[in-house]
Amino acid sequence: MSQLQTKATAHDQACQRKNNQASNDRLNDSHHYLLDADSPNADRSHHPVLLVLIAFLASWLFSAFGLTIGTVADPQQIGLVFNVLIAPMIMFGCAYYPWTALKVVPIVQKLVLINPLVYASEGFRAALTSQLPHMPLWLIFGGLLGFCLLFTYLGLRQFGRRAVD
Repeated sequence: MSQLQTKATAHDQACQRKNNQASNDRLNDSHHYLLDADSPNADRSHHPVLLVLIAFLASWLFSAFGLTIGTVADPQQIGLVFNVLIAPMIMFGCAYYPWTALKVVPIVQKLVLINPLVYASEGFRAALTSQLPHMPLWLIFGGLLGFCLLFTYLGLRQFGRRAVD
């Protein structure tokens, strides 16, 4: 009886090692860009500068956006603003998926470009994981800068009107 238990235990251990190795292989294959810092395919030439530029523009953008929303919406309506504006922005802001993945639905890929979060998400994706598909940098910077200027203008204009009233 002990010989059978020994054989069964050895078989179980071999199966467990095989399963662990398969799990480790899948993890390494699917997340190699995060785990393998010495990958020859990794392009890290401009990432720190790009990251700082994207962070600066995204901070400016959402500060100006907050100023605009804060001066347009009544304080009692802020919950409604979240439900009607912020939640859809997050869902369609390419934070959970790359913008290039929307190429299978071209109309949606074009429609989400009115969402400023798309440009911030894609900019951070380009800076942090350049080997993954992302929006072209000229479009990212153009969108971020355009929305920054738009919301800064609208927010300051509305703030000035409220301050005078």
